[in-house]
Amino acid sequence: MTTRAARALLSVLAACGAPVAVGGCGGHQATGGPLVAPNGHGWAMSQPVGFEFTDGLETLHLNGERPATLRKVELVGSHGLELLGVALVKPGRDVGTVQEIDGWPARDRHINPSDVVSPGIGATFTPARGNPLGQSYELLVGMKVVRAGYLVRDGLRITYAVNGTSYTRYFPAQLTVCTSARFEKHGSCPFPDG
Repeated sequence: MTTRAARALLSVLAACGAPVAVGGCGGHQATGGPLVAPNGHGWAMSQPVGFEFTDGLETLHLNGERPATLRKVELVGSHGLELLGVALVKPGRDVGTVQEIDGWPARDRHINPSDVVSPGIGATFTPARGNPLGQSYELLVGMKVVRAGYLVRDGLRITYAVNGTSYTRYFPAQLTVCTSARFEKHGSCPFPDG
């Protein structure tokens, strides 16, 4: 296998969440680590081109004893959705997560503005078991619908660091957006066929 083919294979495996360790110019980067990926899940909505919103469904459940630093959040498999930004909501909140919030940055009655860590990239988050109420940090992902169609985000790829080691973790968090009734079935935006 050529070097180019091997790199392409590693990219595909990493994008799909497969366990792959990748070395690069920035030092060692490993897949996984103490951040726990959720079980596969998804949701759908209908919104027009230009609509900005916040996906607040995910949490950063960190195991272990050491804090982590959020390095990057990427949309995986998404065409037509643009990443606007990332923020975190501290533990101790009354509502665990707020699935969808109109607009970015997120403003919602269930989120105390003083509990929002923004920007989220570069922020530190701590292991769940030492947090108030045993909660994890809520991840707020700002997005914009930039293209018409039936749009599907397969998931999120989270890059973070613990004690000098960088990790990636794939979240199988599907999001489907229909930009008009033309892409809906029976009056709602359907999930992709299995």
